[in-house]
Amino acid sequence: MKHATTDSFLHGLPGKTAVLIGLVCALYVSKGGRKFGRPLLEYATQPFGYQWDSIVKVHKDHVSGNWIVENAQERGLDWVEKSAKDADLIFMYFHGGGYRLGNSLMYTSSFLYMLERFEKAHGIKARVFTVDYRMHPEVQWPVPRKDGERAYSYLIRDLDIDPSKIIIGGDSAGGNLAATLLLKLRDDLKDKDVVALSSVARLPLPLPRAAVMISPWANMDSSAQTFITNHNVDCLPIKFGDRHGWFFSGFNNMSREEQDKLLRNPYVSPIYGRFEGVGPVLVTLGDQEIFRQDIEQLVERLKTDGVQVEVVRQPNTIHVWAIERFLAPNDKVWTEGMNRIVDWCAKRLNN
Repeated sequence: MKHATTDSFLHGLPGKTAVLIGLVCALYVSKGGRKFGRPLLEYATQPFGYQWDSIVKVHKDHVSGNWIVENAQERGLDWVEKSAKDADLIFMYFHGGGYRLGNSLMYTSSFLYMLERFEKAHGIKARVFTVDYRMHPEVQWPVPRKDGERAYSYLIRDLDIDPSKIIIGGDSAGGNLAATLLLKLRDDLKDKDVVALSSVARLPLPLPRAAVMISPWANMDSSAQTFITNHNVDCLPIKFGDRHGWFFSGFNNMSREEQDKLLRNPYVSPIYGRFEGVGPVLVTLGDQEIFRQDIEQLVERLKTDGVQVEVVRQPNTIHVWAIERFLAPNDKVWTEGMNRIVDWCAKRLNN
């Protein structure tokens, strides 16, 4: 499998500076820029050239996304789905974008790099299933997490993939989705009740092998001090005290007490969750990102709850540096981060 060492998810934009992604994000969250921000980012992050050879789209039964497998385009979706359970590892991924923008193919270059390293460094035949979940303004919470649950069900129930072969992951809002999905799956298993994803009642879904959370959005009340101290160095435009009422139906009509209760719901802000019983978790963070303090608290919560946790951290790094070359200080730092993620996943698979 080939890859270009200079590929970036913003390969369509000139220059190497976090200012550009900050401008795209700021454009989208502004009232007048919402109709332009998402198309602009999708244009800038679309795969190119040879990358399309490894991509095949899924859009069925409330599940949307893309498989990334060598020669997937030539072999087709039917082959990809029928042979998925024979792969050594399935990495199911949720993209970031603040639940308002982003797409499942924005990290194609990184995914291709991961697949190559899995095979060459570890002899693991891996595949990526990257999910397109619905976002605001089309939907509000908890629809994205429910879409994530349907995507996971697609792997387990439709394709009969052994959950011990699945590692889920996500960055930023996608890291929030991965964390809250873990909590929901674990809670359903603890309840031991029959649940329904549609009109058909079924037993709860099993937990995946492990999870990777890249700069996860762990707390939605934006009250950590790093929203102030790192505001001028990180790429995210979120301000201290922003409570993201747009994501929740009727939020602005709630009392402050009701708002606080909602934002402290573990299915909203996983920093307030209890993670006993979930599998190993890898967490990455940057010292200069506004989410740093919240992520540190999430890590402590995981450790307190007995979860096997590994942390990948680099100085002078900002949000999602570990998945995106464009936002890493240099190619060496990004490569080290990606290698740590892949090698950790490989070790979990072999334990």
